[in-house]
Amino acid sequence: QDYLLEQVSPPEDQRIQEEDLQHLPDIVQTWLKNSGAIGKPEVTFVRLKQTGEMRTSPDGKWLNFNAVQYFDVKGPAFNWSTEVKMMPLVHLVGRDKLTDGNGEMIIKLLSLFNVVNERDNQKLNSGTMIRYLGEICWFPSAALNDYISWEEIDETTAKATLTVNGDEVSGIFRFSENGDFTSFEAERYYGGAEDAELRKWVVEAEEFNTFNEYRIPNKLSVTWKLPEGDFTWLHLEVTNLEVNKFKH
Repeated sequence: QDYLLEQVSPPEDQRIQEEDLQHLPDIVQTWLKNSGAIGKPEVTFVRLKQTGEMRTSPDGKWLNFNAVQYFDVKGPAFNWSTEVKMMPLVHLVGRDKLTDGNGEMIIKLLSLFNVVNERDNQKLNSGTMIRYLGEICWFPSAALNDYISWEEIDETTAKATLTVNGDEVSGIFRFSENGDFTSFEAERYYGGAEDAELRKWVVEAEEFNTFNEYRIPNKLSVTWKLPEGDFTWLHLEVTNLEVNKFKH
């Protein structure tokens, strides 16, 4: 995260006004208003803490994890670091990272032995960009950045397209009528290896909380829609959200 912190830029002095939202679909405007973005500076840096449980296969054991994630919202970039408790004295550490449109995933057992070390892989890059796009549910003013374009689908649904260095990914955002984020779905490569196949990837909001005057989904689940059935692999809770605080 040190590299990411060095790249991040502080917000400009002006604050977000309703007229800044006029080019967005109506429901996306409602989302930004409902989330508390109006009257605040644009978000350029986010630090959040997460806890929850994950599993690696549909019949796998649920494993507890804690994570810290940093976002450079102007980048766009992120660095996600996690520790997964597998059993007493055995744990995995992992990192998922997006920089300049390039993804990198490293998972180590006992912090020593590589289990996964993927990078410089177009399918992984695409999947990591999709992850970033879905995770703007935690900092909705990112919707105002030029690297995301929006298309209204209906009164509560909009398609977002993220473009980084000429590479493009898209996903569907769904909202309640009052502008709460309810879900994000996209076609994402399942796994990230060279032979990975596209599958529907769905993030669903389960609860909401307010951090520093921003209303966000603080409990979410993540599901792969596989031919053999749904594979919900992650239950996540955001326990802390800091915006535009640049100290380590």
